[in-house]
Amino acid sequence: HYANCLWLVIITMTTVGYGDEYPSTMLGRIVSVLASLSAVIMLAIVINLVVSKLSLSRQEGKVLDVMDNIQLRKDLKQSAALVLQRWFRTHLKYYKEVTKQAPAAARSGYERIPEFVPMGIKTRGKRIAHLVLSDVNVLEAINAFQEIQQQKFANELAVDVTELVGSLGSKLFAQERKVQALAEQAVRLNKLAMQLAGEA
Repeated sequence: HYANCLWLVIITMTTVGYGDEYPSTMLGRIVSVLASLSAVIMLAIVINLVVSKLSLSRQEGKVLDVMDNIQLRKDLKQSAALVLQRWFRTHLKYYKEVTKQAPAAARSGYERIPEFVPMGIKTRGKRIAHLVLSDVNVLEAINAFQEIQQQKFANELAVDVTELVGSLGSKLFAQERKVQALAEQAVRLNKLAMQLAGEA
């Protein structure tokens, strides 16, 4: 009884059965083995068909990559425009605040002298630049721009790597053929040299 159950142990372990039902004749065993093999083959065929229908062809993948790149370019342009708009608006806001804080009458004597005006403008400009670059809205726009730029770079790198691998594979195959041709020529030259050495 135990030996009859063991020969079908895989089916017993992978299904709900406990080995209490088993084929006892040779014909029953052959039918159960063939049924198991045909079930595995049918399952593999069904999985292959489903995967082939759901997966994209190479051309469809390339079309999607091109569309993604176009969308990333649009997003990059919009993000760059947003960065510039936010920077300009914030710059104007802080420029107005800085110029309101220091009216002409309250400026120091150095700023009234024409030689020192550029220096005052430079320090004021640096202060405005620090204020603008510390603004949260500008930083968020810059961060979004950098993320889109990195994503675009990663997509281009992925496309470039697959093209490089394909071209390297074809170049490697061509080099292998050249090496084979050189090896055949070396064998022929060796035979000719041996013939010439034998004649001499």
